[in-house]
Amino acid sequence: MIWFVLHLIFIAIAVLLYLLLMAYLTKGFVRLLLPRPWAYRQTFPYTVATNLWTFPLGMLLYQLGHHQIGVSLLIIGHLIYTLVPLWIARSSKPRASRKPL
Repeated sequence: MIWFVLHLIFIAIAVLLYLLLMAYLTKGFVRLLLPRPWAYRQTFPYTVATNLWTFPLGMLLYQLGHHQIGVSLLIIGHLIYTLVPLWIARSSKPRASRKPL
């Protein structure tokens, strides 16, 4: 039973370290693509949301023996779900402000 708890703790730490590194990568993308950079407190939840399904699926494929597909899904999935919304936000034009009645 103690080994099970220790493995869960190790897995939780590994996932948090992965998300931390991806959050710093996302922060770099935000600085490059958007005119006003985000604070880190905005970047980390965005990173968690972008890895919501790619990380578990990539890890599952990796554990099942499909190493190249699993790692590719981790990297490509993160890049797609991070860069596409940032690119759309960059290209969207500012809305006209409403005039008071």
